[in-house]
Amino acid sequence: LAGAGECLRKALAAAPDDQVVLRDLTAVLTALGRRPEALALVEALPAGVDVRYDLALWRAEALLGEQQYDRCLDLLRTGDFTNWEGATRPRDLFTAALTARGILRAEEGRTEEALADFREALTYPENLGVGRKYKPTEAEARYWAGKMLHQLGRTEEARAEWTEGASQVDRQSPALPFITVTDAQDAHVKKCAAALELLGK
Repeated sequence: LAGAGECLRKALAAAPDDQVVLRDLTAVLTALGRRPEALALVEALPAGVDVRYDLALWRAEALLGEQQYDRCLDLLRTGDFTNWEGATRPRDLFTAALTARGILRAEEGRTEEALADFREALTYPENLGVGRKYKPTEAEARYWAGKMLHQLGRTEEARAEWTEGASQVDRQSPALPFITVTDAQDAHVKKCAAALELLGK
């Protein structure tokens, strides 16, 4: 990998506008544990340059991984994304960044702001080019939104969020085309059900 990185740096120096070389270099640097260095290279592209789709998504994912949630969301909110059928990566990153930031805000006691993040994580911005699945997998955001609503004393709204989350697909559900049940989805379907049980009637 180190040798590949050296070769790609030379290639990039020889062809600084070649975003394919830059994409490959970011992959090598990331594998070497030098993601911040790779991110700096991508962000050094001149203003006004049309950034490749895969590089833009890599940058959003890198910002998410570096816990730079505001910057990740700014990128995803201002870009226009067109996806192949069934692809959901732009919105997956959008949802992950909002959920992670919401959890941080919840831990800091910023309940209203956290709720706003979890609620936004349930939206489908047109610019991301991803529509709602025929079987949604939003249990994590539903669980946290319910938790914030419960803390704010809005019990029936919390119940509605947890009811929706608990009804969604998990690992015990039959396999469905184009529907991936992640560890987080599976865990939060159960958490929503547990929260409802504790809430009672």
